Amino acid sequence: MNLKSLSMVVLLAVASFSSTANAESCETPLADSMGAMKKNIRSFMGAYKSGDSDMQKQYVAELVKLAKAGADEMPLKADGLSGDAKQEMIDSYKAGMEKLVEQFVELEQLVAAGDSSGIGAQMKAIQDHNKASHRKYKKKC
Repeated sequence: MNLKSLSMVVLLAVASFSSTANAESCETPLADSMGAMKKNIRSFMGAYKSGDSDMQKQYVAELVKLAKAGADEMPLKADGLSGDAKQEMIDSYKAGMEKLVEQFVELEQLVAAGDSSGIGAQMKAIQDHNKASHRKYKKKC
């Protein structure tokens, strides 16, 4: 084996190890989206508490976008499944993400209407949905 071939083998081995390590440590596009969603929810709540409706509109628009993007991903927990069980988890996850998108769109409408009590109730509904979904789909790494 020449030096060029050996270098290629080492490079492929390192790349393979890196992608496996990333999957095992939960570093995925979905995890990135969820992290960004968490940050935007916190920022939204800060804007809500301070009464800054312009910032609320910006954050909730970003939340809708992130939830839509997250619906196209697959939960890491589904990787350990196969066949019907895997497909059922993916379908259920996508339905849950569609519900989250709907909840954020409703939140967006409440923000536009300036319905402060409605916003609080909707955030509670979103929080409840998130907790139930994370229990079901989030893999502990």
